[in-house]
Amino acid sequence: MSDILKRSSASVALGSDYSDDAPHFAARKYPGCFRAEEVQQHLSHRDCRPDTAANTEIPNVEHSSGENATPENHYLPDCLCAPLHSACNESITPETPPTSLDVTLDQLRYYGERGCWFCSVIYGGIVAAPLWDPKRQETIPVLPWFRMRADKEHHAKPHFSIKVFGDNDHNNEPKLVFYVGADAATSSPCALLLVDKEPSYTNPHQQLEFAAQSLQKCVENHSCTPPIPPSMPTRLLYIQVIDGMYAVHIVTDVSPQPYVTLSHCWGPSFPGGVTTTIENLEARMMPTCGISWELLPQTFRDAVALTERLGFQYLWIDALCIIQNSSADWMTESARMYDVYNHCTLMLSADASPDSGTGMFRASNMSWNSWSALPAPLSSTSSPDEQIVWRDQGVRAMHGMVHGITLPALAYRPRENLFHQRPLTTRAWCYQEHRLARRVLHLAVDEALWDCTGGILKCQCGELGPGKHEYGVFAWQRTLADRECSITDKHTLWMNTVYNYTERDLTVWTDRLPALSGLAKQFLVKTTSKELGPNLEDVEARRPFKEINLGTYLAGIWSSSLPLGLCWHAANIPGKRLSDLSGKYIAPSWSWASVSGNVNWNTDTFQPRCKVLDYRRDLAGPDPTGSISSGEICLEASIIPLKLYQGEQEIPHAGNGLRYAYIHLQARDPHTGEWGCPSMYLPDSYAPTNGEDVAFHAGADMIWGDRKTSERVESLESFGDGGYFGLQMAVNYIMIVRPVRGTEVPGVFERVGSVQRNWNGDVPDLSKWFEGAESRIVRLV
Repeated sequence: MSDILKRSSASVALGSDYSDDAPHFAARKYPGCFRAEEVQQHLSHRDCRPDTAANTEIPNVEHSSGENATPENHYLPDCLCAPLHSACNESITPETPPTSLDVTLDQLRYYGERGCWFCSVIYGGIVAAPLWDPKRQETIPVLPWFRMRADKEHHAKPHFSIKVFGDNDHNNEPKLVFYVGADAATSSPCALLLVDKEPSYTNPHQQLEFAAQSLQKCVENHSCTPPIPPSMPTRLLYIQVIDGMYAVHIVTDVSPQPYVTLSHCWGPSFPGGVTTTIENLEARMMPTCGISWELLPQTFRDAVALTERLGFQYLWIDALCIIQNSSADWMTESARMYDVYNHCTLMLSADASPDSGTGMFRASNMSWNSWSALPAPLSSTSSPDEQIVWRDQGVRAMHGMVHGITLPALAYRPRENLFHQRPLTTRAWCYQEHRLARRVLHLAVDEALWDCTGGILKCQCGELGPGKHEYGVFAWQRTLADRECSITDKHTLWMNTVYNYTERDLTVWTDRLPALSGLAKQFLVKTTSKELGPNLEDVEARRPFKEINLGTYLAGIWSSSLPLGLCWHAANIPGKRLSDLSGKYIAPSWSWASVSGNVNWNTDTFQPRCKVLDYRRDLAGPDPTGSISSGEICLEASIIPLKLYQGEQEIPHAGNGLRYAYIHLQARDPHTGEWGCPSMYLPDSYAPTNGEDVAFHAGADMIWGDRKTSERVESLESFGDGGYFGLQMAVNYIMIVRPVRGTEVPGVFERVGSVQRNWNGDVPDLSKWFEGAESRIVRLV
């Protein structure tokens, strides 16, 4: 263990003593930021301490009369819920019982009125559910259906849960978990109901202890410790505890030693006066003045407290360590993101905080209290004598855990759910921060999680961790840079990187390339040679990652990947042209960075049919992987004229009149001379020409259209001003281009879209459309 880590590793365990020569900021000299008298200053939530009223169970309201539910009578044999009860009565359930069942609230009520105790309990729990996030103003939406899931996969005992979905995927509430309170019974009338509630992990005491133990184990057992940096960040926050209070000021020229970084959402309304500026920098560097504690937003306060409690002195926060009103300083510091995050000892990730004012411990503000799921008698058209009145047997409901983290592509979530539950996963700048940091402490919406390049991903509840869910397929994204690989592996990792990055949002579109600059430097090999491509005989040779030269970085594409790097496509819905959104030059049209939205590559059986002759890109500043001022690629390829048409197509059987816009592509068949459709056209960007906000669906006409192509085209209007061409980039890829407007130089084109697959996902051979076509040298800008 290096000397610079000895002190911090000795102090990470809670309650550990420090040596006599320990500095005065150490926890031994400080009463603790998690004590009642200090929590308001140092943490965001006073009521998250143990034994406070906020975490006290709501008492049961019991019915003293009525019939007890038993394993024999708690559901009706002919009820819709009967197939779920295989553990209760195997004789009446199918051989392979379902694990989930979709029901409506009306169905639950109906069977509850008929006498099904189980449906009555589930109905009562749903209608009594409080809002999960008390700070949200809207009410719980009225959902058309619910999914009841019998989950026996991750727990020692089977338990029953209801996962609440809306048909439009806009519901932000987590699943509901039903259980029998241990104070009410020692056993459950239903095998699908646990006895006693699931534990909670939202208390900051527990999360700090988890963080300290995870850090100590990692330091002792893994090789995640970053190398000693050649230089420290330009500015750091120096944290002291003086007279029981935190004092923070900016320092420079710090010798190499451990420091912590923060990954966070700024939020739409970042408080004024917080950022470091040219005007306040000098005062903030004075120990006697520093940065006012009252000025810091709650997330920054929590980060300071966590940093100190885990035994560190130095913290890096972008808003405070970069001069925010100096474009020169911002350009210099944004180019150093690789070094800042890759060399930090630990990164704190405020996963659940949508802004700087929420704090890192949002979990303690959510509604984790349980409520009673009363099987009360419901109004019924049947005779009161036939209605069963159930005795309350202590069944309760609570919001289940979300298990949400910021790892790329760990699980698909509807966009709105993603933002509400784990907003950091929607921010583009934060993607490279999580990929570069070697140790990350995630403060999620319901627990803390530990993630390190030692291959360990674990959470407090135990669902993720050794023996459970290892890093698995996602490990290579963070560990390949420290291992041997082939140039194919390195290119594949870059394409995965761009795909994951472009799923996320930017507030300022001119950051499209700078926000990935740090991660691009991980792939960069400094060289003076200009390579157009790799030696094809050596593409599978394995060498250290850092020795594999991908060539020149061309606005998000590596020169050694050409022409494959040019053959990207809009992954889902095409975005917008960024020059139109920002009014500024962002990237050349042949770069994915020129458009918003998610992009991807189809690398299956890629066979190039063009030749890249030359390339050029002019940097806008000193950062070799940052913003550019212009870019051009010269290539030779077969070219054919095309026609584009636009239209709208209603989705059959949808019943809601929803229509999609599409663009239909036509090329001339070289054998018959007739115009036909080679395959589905994917525009790089799309903006309705009529100004209406119409949803776009590539191939909508091919999927739902019921007329012949010739008849359909005759009813469509031409798209744009014509003059479109197709370049054969590969056997299965056509780049759609058009001449650049306003230029008198012939052969200069801009990219507008691509054809590379059918609507059903098949990859066609597009070569026949280019038989006999002219091969030309074109310039793409």
